[in-house]
Amino acid sequence: MVEYAPSNEPDAGKRRSTRIVQAIPVTVTGVDALGQPFRERTSTLIVNCHGFKYQSKHYVLKGTSLELEVLHPKAYEPARKVRGQVTFVQRPRTAKELFQVGEEMDTPGNVWGIAFPPDDWMPFPEEGAEASAHPPARAPAVPAAPAVVSAPVISA
Repeated sequence: MVEYAPSNEPDAGKRRSTRIVQAIPVTVTGVDALGQPFRERTSTLIVNCHGFKYQSKHYVLKGTSLELEVLHPKAYEPARKVRGQVTFVQRPRTAKELFQVGEEMDTPGNVWGIAFPPDDWMPFPEEGAEASAHPPARAPAVPAAPAVVSAPVISA
């Protein structure tokens, strides 16, 4: 079941794509507010075609460039990687909470692999190219080796 994110924000009607409440495992890589590099495994809280919100133990500054890595829906394919910019940071209210970080992706699309996305979502670029560009690759034909027939040698 897909749960659409409720929106009581005044600008919600201007949103470019529908938000979905979905926990998707991701890896976020970047540099925190103190200039320290980090790589964090976490999960999303809300996703859409243009970005996402996730929880983090790292404080990042608005405008920071981060890299997102999402497992490909097809297990045999490499993970999808997308860069983006931090657009929102909410500090924890208590010591037990984490930061909430919003990121806008540089390349919009269904990077999440949502099977039945909302109508206002676009496919992730590799999906559109995959379907139309190249037929599946086939192994090259290997010519059959000539049969070697040994005849008995008769000596006189």
